[in-house]
Amino acid sequence: YHPGSQVEVLDLTHNLHSPFGIQFDDPNWKFYTDNLKPLGLGILLNTCNPKAQEHYTKFSDHIACESLYNESAVPVVNKRCLCELAKQIGFADSVVDFYELEQQIGIFRHVHPEIVQKGKLARSLNFPRLKMPFPNMTCAILKDLHRGSNQLFSQGTADLILDACNEYWDGADIRVLTESD
Repeated sequence: YHPGSQVEVLDLTHNLHSPFGIQFDDPNWKFYTDNLKPLGLGILLNTCNPKAQEHYTKFSDHIACESLYNESAVPVVNKRCLCELAKQIGFADSVVDFYELEQQIGIFRHVHPEIVQKGKLARSLNFPRLKMPFPNMTCAILKDLHRGSNQLFSQGTADLILDACNEYWDGADIRVLTESD
């Protein structure tokens, strides 16, 4: 945890007037726009990228099949469209034109039922048949056509994403993610 940085949770609500619309619950959410920029760009370049959708759909189907063999986990794969969120953060669909999709990687972690049942959350809720999300992550490796460098954009369940990360964007700079974070 970097001094001056703080954790902030911004809730989203489905906009009833639009089939894909979502809105921030906090009216002051724009204060966090700089922090949200990587999220918006990642959404458009990963699962909202037309060139990435076929691979993502196959990966989602694979996760659903894998979860059939694990009764303690549910296949939580985000097939909902978050493109509108990226637009609210300030991105246009055309940002995809500045990147070239190089590769995609789908990752998942098998969860043993006894680990889920012994976990802190399961014990605190006292649910004997509690189901946890099937840990998964999809990554898109893209070439930034302006800079010529490659970038990795990942999305998935928080546990697997955090296990794979060692840095975070605080809205101004990249910071090292520590164990205490």
